[in-house]
Amino acid sequence: GAAYVGLYRLAATDKDRQFALAGMMQYPSKDAFALVKDLIGQDELAKLSVPFLAGIARALYDAKQPEDAGRILDSLAPRIATVEDMQAFLSSVRSAGPELARKLGFVTRWHVIGPFPWTASAAFSEDHIGAPAVDLAATPTAAKGETRNWKLHETGGPDGVVDLTPILGMATNAAAYAYAEIDVPAAASGTVRAGSDDGIKIWVNGEVVHEHNVDRGLLVDQDQAAVSLKAGKNNILVEITQGGGGWNFCLRLTQADGRPLAFTQ
Repeated sequence: GAAYVGLYRLAATDKDRQFALAGMMQYPSKDAFALVKDLIGQDELAKLSVPFLAGIARALYDAKQPEDAGRILDSLAPRIATVEDMQAFLSSVRSAGPELARKLGFVTRWHVIGPFPWTASAAFSEDHIGAPAVDLAATPTAAKGETRNWKLHETGGPDGVVDLTPILGMATNAAAYAYAEIDVPAAASGTVRAGSDDGIKIWVNGEVVHEHNVDRGLLVDQDQAAVSLKAGKNNILVEITQGGGGWNFCLRLTQADGRPLAFTQ
């Protein structure tokens, strides 16, 4: 691994650099960390693959060097332009925690409620909580007179996925809601990027910005919609439908160029 790093530094042609890069990916070495750090902010960095750089970031996190890992992730964020890019990236950093999810713009703190009766034919026409208004102290009624309570959940992985089954129980033909508040330092226009199993509807500050009645498995960033955020507090409400099997969702916010949007929770 160290030899391939040395070869990369000495390579005079792109062909030699690509050969050395392939060797570095096959034989990971701590020496590669220094190489990547030297290239941060340089044009040469763009020639390194997203999975390779993500792997270096993961290794840096494992080596208790989060600041260096963060610099690499900051450089990668604008290059994650497709669902495929994001999947490759996340597969390389699967062992990372929620600090990475927040750096990527995922909303990680949600209040969740459900399950409520739902059918595919009804789609999102039925309202169970008085949406888009949200009262976290309310206990809306579900089937057979049963009431439901809002439950606080914080995600634990790098992909910001909220698995609803452990929180709300196994369900079929059901719907759930998730509510979050974020603080944005300045007004911004950007993109809300979501994934869901199954369908999803999203309100931002009381306005519907996206709706997709579908039976599918989750992929990060599989749905995208333009969004405008105001300075200060903004609220996000999500409805997630469930036919059967897995039941989950994730949501992140980015700027128009794909870079994660800065916010706090």
